[in-house]
Amino acid sequence: MTLTLSTERTAPESEARRRLRAFQRHLALWTLQAWLSMFFIGAAYAKLTSSSELMVLLLGWPEDVDGSLVRAIGVLELSLGIGIVAPLLTWRLAPVMAVSAIGLTGMTGVSLALISGVRSSVSPG
Repeated sequence: MTLTLSTERTAPESEARRRLRAFQRHLALWTLQAWLSMFFIGAAYAKLTSSSELMVLLLGWPEDVDGSLVRAIGVLELSLGIGIVAPLLTWRLAPVMAVSAIGLTGMTGVSLALISGVRSSVSPG
């Protein structure tokens, strides 16, 4: 039994196909960015418009902090959430997107650390 290798090569990808794949990747990334932005804008809207009693009921941690801090976090979330999709308006705002993404990541990490610290100091035992 002899093994024969095929000398056929696959045709190189056409320029149109490469552009279509690039467009699909960009569309998927912008869709993910829009979902992320809507998540943070929704959270900001809730922090800015809800009563403090409702915020304590829903989240729990606002009862341990000042109400103005909760509103400030809401304003920050709103501005950074808008910054995530700002390059859709003009590509000159692309650095704003990077700063917003880094800011939201940092703010989320610090918030989680503070919340877990507050809950562990309050929990019995």
